Amino acid sequence: MSRKLNVVSYLLLSSLLVPSFSVAAQEQDFPAVFFVDFAPQHALDVVQNIPGFRVDLGKDVRGLAGGAGNVLVDGIRVSAKSGGLEEVLKRIPFAQIEKVVVVRGNQGVGDASSQSIIANIIRKKVETTGQLSLSVHHDAGGKTYPQAEVSYASQIGDWQSNAKFDVLLQDNVQKSRYTQLDMNFDETSSEKEDKSTALNEIFASADLSKQQGDESLQLTMRAGKSQYRPALTRQHVGEDSQFKNDRNSIYHTAEVGADWRRPFTNWQWRTIGLAAFTHWTIDRSSSEFNGIAKSSEQYDFQRNKWESIIRNSWLKTEKERAIEFGFEVAYNHINVNTNYVKTDAQGQTSRVILPAANVEVSELRGDAFYSTQWQWQGGLSMSLGLAAEYSKITAEGDSESDEDYQFIKPSFNLSKQWHKHWQSQLTIDRTVNQLDFKLYAAQSNADTNRDHGGNTQLNPDSFYQLAIANDYQFTEQSALRLTAYYRWYQDVLEHQLSASGASSLVNSGDASAIGGKIVLTYSTDAYLPGGLLSATWQTQTSSHDDLLTGKSRRLTGETYPEAEISFRQDLASNNIAWGVTALLEDKTRYYYVDEVSTQNTDINWLGFVEYRGWRYGNLKLSFERLGDYHSDENRAFYLPDRTGEAHAYTHIKKVEQTLASLTFNTSF
Repeated sequence: MSRKLNVVSYLLLSSLLVPSFSVAAQEQDFPAVFFVDFAPQHALDVVQNIPGFRVDLGKDVRGLAGGAGNVLVDGIRVSAKSGGLEEVLKRIPFAQIEKVVVVRGNQGVGDASSQSIIANIIRKKVETTGQLSLSVHHDAGGKTYPQAEVSYASQIGDWQSNAKFDVLLQDNVQKSRYTQLDMNFDETSSEKEDKSTALNEIFASADLSKQQGDESLQLTMRAGKSQYRPALTRQHVGEDSQFKNDRNSIYHTAEVGADWRRPFTNWQWRTIGLAAFTHWTIDRSSSEFNGIAKSSEQYDFQRNKWESIIRNSWLKTEKERAIEFGFEVAYNHINVNTNYVKTDAQGQTSRVILPAANVEVSELRGDAFYSTQWQWQGGLSMSLGLAAEYSKITAEGDSESDEDYQFIKPSFNLSKQWHKHWQSQLTIDRTVNQLDFKLYAAQSNADTNRDHGGNTQLNPDSFYQLAIANDYQFTEQSALRLTAYYRWYQDVLEHQLSASGASSLVNSGDASAIGGKIVLTYSTDAYLPGGLLSATWQTQTSSHDDLLTGKSRRLTGETYPEAEISFRQDLASNNIAWGVTALLEDKTRYYYVDEVSTQNTDINWLGFVEYRGWRYGNLKLSFERLGDYHSDENRAFYLPDRTGEAHAYTHIKKVEQTLASLTFNTSF
């Protein structure tokens, strides 16, 4: 408990300090020329270099509004699911950007609702402009692969168009060593693993937008294919035994969307429509030779998913008040088919029965929402919001269910601009997370030797959050943002025994968490020209009463702390830039029915050197995993489950070798 209080005390007390600033404002303009020294290629590069701003690419929450991220394009929230905000920003070439407007304050209604700080990218009309990026990657293990990305913007009559096309043919190698220990931590055996992963991707996306008076229309699309093929060989040290696992995962996706808005009396009427389809297959073959005989497995998985959303909203803005209300309707459908067959050492074949291996799930959801915002003199603003949701989820197949859900989602935000350099915010709201319907179906992972049954009785998990944030602007390039929060979770998802008796994710009751985040950007121009130091640190400590053991512990999958420090220097007069980034150590712990897995990562060093004096474009040499990247996993196994004693352990050390990349960027 003392650690929790120390984190929040530090962040809250910091809000009482009034630093010495020069200039800043609640709404701040960054013209495109501000970012020239960073040599950005597209809009994502631009927003990643805004002082004191951390890009939020969106979350997997229910509905379009809450998960849209904190970046607008021409004042409009991105209406996309597949690829999301990142894809949209990458298809806007830097030459198309006029400026970025950063707004720090109460964003209670409209396209920036639910965000306390947003960046609005303002595009300019261009006849034709484009960006080409070609890369060659090479790792220390001898693997070489290419990557290409092109974005293009043009004016077609009254329509502004943006398009992006990218291809990746990735090939990596990872080496691991497994050490098995008994209950007394004495080594019983060890294995060496070589794992090669091939990732081949091809995607195309585009948007068309048209403005005619006060009416606008935007059309979007994205389609592509991703194929992931890991192959591993695990050899017992000193023994003639071996395990092999080959997996072929293919993912197809297609999405179309439309965003239309026009005045309606004194209101602005907006309609968003979106439809997306994905087809995902996994074909896995594994075999094990114990020195005498061979056994094998064949696992086939197929999932089809359809998602459609329509959202209508009406917005009215007055001098001191803004009002928004509307509704959203969504329909999701997914079907999963799984076939799992084992062949033993005697050649006998049997089908493995996993609970809910073949299921079909449908969800019909409706939301109604209302929000209002007031702004007063003295820099004080407040917003109130209320949303009501009803959803019906039906599952058929190996396991059946028919459930109705209702959620009330209130929100409150109070913002105070103490002066033009310092702002504080208090936020209270509720978030309902999107259910991942693949959890309704069984899953099998041969790499980790874990099988999980599906669970068609899952409820969406949610949490209430109380957050306090402070923004300080030191100079144009130096800023600090401090955030502290407390969360109350409901229906958290944890691995337990489901009604079928199999290990599955189930709703495990309530939990609480306390956390904080620091984002710092600091210019070193005073003593190191062109230098910029950036740092991010965040952590969360949660408490959940384990249904199995009855003891309090952290939530499964919680990573702590997450920290990143980077420094770059842009020497414009010499046409050179360089930088280094350290992704610091962190820990993540997962709780299963009969196992606890703890994963630790070492520091991951990244660096780059870029030359911008070539008339044809820029050349950038970058490195990842400098000096190799090490991580480890410690698995503790319990009998009969975590209520008993640990009877065996496995320690896994993983090494990913240094990756060097040479990239050519040019505009056309």
